[in-house]
Amino acid sequence: MSNKNINDWDYLYANGMQGKYPSEMLLRFVNSKLNKKKHVKILDIGCGTGRHLAYFCEQNFDVYGIDCSSAAIEIASKWLQSKSLLAKINHGSVIDKVLYENNTDAVIDVACMQHNFISDIKKIVSNVYDSLNDSGYFFSVIKSQDDSLFASGEYVEGSTRKFPCDAEKVNVSVIITFLSLDDVYSVFSGFSKVNIEKEEWTFSDMTKKVSHWVITAQK
Repeated sequence: MSNKNINDWDYLYANGMQGKYPSEMLLRFVNSKLNKKKHVKILDIGCGTGRHLAYFCEQNFDVYGIDCSSAAIEIASKWLQSKSLLAKINHGSVIDKVLYENNTDAVIDVACMQHNFISDIKKIVSNVYDSLNDSGYFFSVIKSQDDSLFASGEYVEGSTRKFPCDAEKVNVSVIITFLSLDDVYSVFSGFSKVNIEKEEWTFSDMTKKVSHWVITAQK
């Protein structure tokens, strides 16, 4: 299946898709699992413009990221430099195993994996598992099928849907794969401990819902 004009992150990031503050669920994870550890090595997959990289640097973690967008990496690098923070960012696809380093204490995925087909999500999880140390954690936030978007996107395959972006006169789309609870158990089956929670909120006068699985898996 061709990915032409799907997930054109360079265009989206260059035109203002930039986050600033860390995910609240991520802050809870860091506080409960990592704050008492020393010399923490952490990877942010799909690190984007660096909102989580900056936070991890400020916690004195050994930080690296992976992102496919050169535009995002440029923005992240300038932002980190302006704050006198240092993080290594590898440019390329999170599907590419060679971009991962070994003996990582925690890998973070905040809505990155969901922009891949299910077959590639499984490859990413395998890459993460192999990169973690023996007791390492994988924290992931990914769309559930209870999200209102699931019913509104253009069918691609399985539970993957395609959505147009809001950029006028530019043919750019993104894909999202929405996982069922059974999908979550299957994708993370290689981990020794898996904790699954759900984060949800409504909008548009409670007529629409945002729904994410929040997964903490330990090797």
